[in-house]
Amino acid sequence: MRRFLSFFIAFSLLLPLAIIAPATASAAQVIKVACVGDSITYGYGLEDPKSYPYKLGELLKNSYDVKSFGDSGKTLMSTGDTPYTQYSQYRPSLEYEADVVLIMLGTNDGKYFNWN
Repeated sequence: MRRFLSFFIAFSLLLPLAIIAPATASAAQVIKVACVGDSITYGYGLEDPKSYPYKLGELLKNSYDVKSFGDSGKTLMSTGDTPYTQYSQYRPSLEYEADVVLIMLGTNDGKYFNWN
């Protein structure tokens, strides 16, 4: 159920993007989409073609370049046990210079020891 909800939320948020963005971009311009997040973005426990960034790339087709910057177990809070900004996917996600950024962080912030 959790996987379905994240999948549904990501695509419902991007539906307007899929409709509006091509009208604002030139025919040759590719819109860069960065999917930043935790294990839900990474696709932990799934084969890569089943992660939502991969599926999103398939749905959006050639006008979009969708990249996954998912890193399992990371928190949004800088005071969490594993802050996203202190690990390997953070810097590449910034260097990608995306036109659109989807952020799926916060699930791991709910771990009881992150609320002390």
